[in-house]
Amino acid sequence: MAGKASDIVHTDWSVLAKLSLEDGEICNDATDAAPEPEVQKVHRLSNPIAWLDLEMTGLNVESDTILQAAMIVTDGQLKCQIEGPDVAVYQPEEVLNSMNEWCTSHHTASGLVDRCRQSNTSMVAAEQQLLSFILPYTRPGFCPLAGNSVHMDVAFLRKHMPTLLAHFNHRLIDVSSISELARRWYPQDYRSAPQKTHSHLAMTDIQESIAELKHYRGTIFRKK
Repeated sequence: MAGKASDIVHTDWSVLAKLSLEDGEICNDATDAAPEPEVQKVHRLSNPIAWLDLEMTGLNVESDTILQAAMIVTDGQLKCQIEGPDVAVYQPEEVLNSMNEWCTSHHTASGLVDRCRQSNTSMVAAEQQLLSFILPYTRPGFCPLAGNSVHMDVAFLRKHMPTLLAHFNHRLIDVSSISELARRWYPQDYRSAPQKTHSHLAMTDIQESIAELKHYRGTIFRKK
């Protein structure tokens, strides 16, 4: 089980510097990173991006809960990434049996239901694992959360993992919104975006979200 957030005191600024390299620089080992920046001189837009995906028992924040949580941190240019926890949260049989038909079918087929049934990780422990992962790479209140329809993940974090949510900036990077605009304004680039597998597994979904944003960065956000 990961240590409590209160056990982590020092931020590894060498790693943060590595993740804040400008476009065109190579992301090497942290020992090759830029010198430690002063806190007040680190520009918000140079901060890393925290990618999050949750799998839930449904979409009703009041009655549903989190089955799985995963996180990846990337640099601002999406050139290097560090894979974080991929946690299945223990849920009792009454919770697993109360899912609707769609969730039961998909989460059973993916193996997630069995993972949750056999998991020894509570919701609190899962939150601690994610927080312990992200703390060395980001400053409180500065890092945005990213993902597809990430506002839904935020709603569940607000209820089930509020300490983790409080670490991040209120701004979100919603790849789904970018995709919707591309579909209307840049249909050719939208059609050439990487195809999704629709695995409904948290870590795979994050990887696909990053690949999608990389695609749009190289097409509709390309330099003139």
